Amino acid sequence: MTQVGFEDDGSGNLQLADEEFHQAVFPDLTIMPRQGRSVVLKNVKFIDCEVRPGTCVITSDVVLDSVVFSNLDCGDSLTISSKVRFRRVIVAGDRPVSLVVQPESEGDLVVQSPDNDDFQLDVSRFNGSVCVIGLPGSKIVKDSSRHVLVNASWKTDVDWKTLRIGPFSYWRILLKKLSVFNASEGVFSLPLSTDKNYAETIDEMKRMENAGVCVR
Repeated sequence: MTQVGFEDDGSGNLQLADEEFHQAVFPDLTIMPRQGRSVVLKNVKFIDCEVRPGTCVITSDVVLDSVVFSNLDCGDSLTISSKVRFRRVIVAGDRPVSLVVQPESEGDLVVQSPDNDDFQLDVSRFNGSVCVIGLPGSKIVKDSSRHVLVNASWKTDVDWKTLRIGPFSYWRILLKKLSVFNASEGVFSLPLSTDKNYAETIDEMKRMENAGVCVR
């Protein structure tokens, strides 16, 4: 088993820089700073690593600066608080099953002003399910064939009745998810082609696009 060797900066804050973990096995990869403290990961890569029996959860007061998670096998999901400071973070590969970036609780949404980087988060080469709420959509690199940008304004701006899109459609369920966190937008994966609702979701998306709704 491998342990992440954070260093104390002398003020109780932890940091890890210029490290690459390749095929490492971690008992747990929860990064949760003590109250009033922070953790910084800079130029760190997790390549083909595994977390067992634990999982990977990253909470607020963490900075991820030029961090790569590629094929990180950490159970069902890689879960990251939207209060984390993202700078050029890449999630790629076939594992885990899903990436979830969102507020830690309802009413906890704080959209941070991004730095002047090209991107905050790149999911374009991640093949799992994606749910990102709390980061500006313009700062997320996505694959337009698999990922969509959903805007909360669609709830009232889109004429759902005319488009024949019911309240339990994929699109309107995502709008409800945004409303839980009072978020203005989010990036999500389209259903897999094997999903029973895939054809209907794509058909609805085409109707929306024909009506002038931009989803990608």
